Amino acid sequence: MPSPAAQDAPPPQRTSPTGRPMRADARRNRERLLAAAREVFAEKPNDASMDDVARRAGVGIATLFRNFPKRIDLVGALYDEDLDALADRAAELAATRQPWEALTEWLDAFVTFTQAKRTIFAEVIQSFERDPESAQRTRDRIDAAVGTVLERAHAAGEVDPDLTVHDLIQLIGGLVLSVATDDSRTPYLLGLVLRGIRAPGR
Repeated sequence: MPSPAAQDAPPPQRTSPTGRPMRADARRNRERLLAAAREVFAEKPNDASMDDVARRAGVGIATLFRNFPKRIDLVGALYDEDLDALADRAAELAATRQPWEALTEWLDAFVTFTQAKRTIFAEVIQSFERDPESAQRTRDRIDAAVGTVLERAHAAGEVDPDLTVHDLIQLIGGLVLSVATDDSRTPYLLGLVLRGIRAPGR
């Protein structure tokens, strides 16, 4: 049977490393740093340095370290931004697509998200080990996003009635691991997953 739909928590207010609300100029600097880091990490996924990020953002290295004392903090912030976008996409699809279409489009986005994180996966895991509460919040956010599209598909009779949120996450995780050296097989394998979870007769 479908699992209860998780509720998304309201987005946290942006704060400084000290926990105080950020000033407008500090918030703009943070946004510039994140945008710069996204570009630099895409260009040099294994070799990007903090200096590279500061130069691309046009700020001093001290500003970067005030916002993100360690590279792992910057990686975690980028991961959080992308996870927010993934959750927003689930809500958008649930509101604008038919249940099966919403589920399939979101799963495709989820696979893309997961594959894109391969180069920083070790750092994300390290971040979670340092902050287990953050790791749990991340799991809850992913569960909620999956639940957003899966529950509607269940209600419409589009998927196997016994399929749970965790089943689906494990299936996608296995898919991404299996194509680690050959992404060209991703569409085929995702198609197999989708056919496997579809309700009989659909």
